[in-house]
Amino acid sequence: MIRESIFDILREDSSSDPGPDPGPDPEAKTKKKNTLPKGTISTKGAFGSGGRPQRFVANAKARADKDPRGLLKDLGISFRPSGSDLDQALDILNQAIHNNSFMSQAYVGANENSSKTVEGEKIDKSIVVTVGELDVKNGVRFLANTLLASKNAGFLNLKGGLQFSQGLSGNIIIYSQ
Repeated sequence: MIRESIFDILREDSSSDPGPDPGPDPEAKTKKKNTLPKGTISTKGAFGSGGRPQRFVANAKARADKDPRGLLKDLGISFRPSGSDLDQALDILNQAIHNNSFMSQAYVGANENSSKTVEGEKIDKSIVVTVGELDVKNGVRFLANTLLASKNAGFLNLKGGLQFSQGLSGNIIIYSQ
């Protein structure tokens, strides 16, 4: 009887006083935090922490900033793709992988597929790049530098952002945000 009375009192309190306003939906905040600014190519969290990039990766970063057209020419990227952000990125990466002997040794291939990150997040539409003779950390960095050079040269016109991540099977995942 006492228990029922307490529950009745609690029900009355909760129905008459809604309490403090919880504010915006926490999921909406999460979605806003996860979206990247337009034109961003992010590798944050894609390969762990620390470590210096190999020399060729550092050189590619410098060329992506100072001589993007020269880097693209050396990689065999010759045409500007169209379509969604992922379609453009996939076309650019496939041009490089299939037209440059170094890239075809470093990466087995790239295709569009659904994937799962090492954190367990399911990505419905992503680019999955299989690494060949290159470790994942430097592989991510080099691909990001290739896409950065494409963006700087006007070959890649992003409407959103691209995020790199590690896949469950040791591959590299790129998805649009």
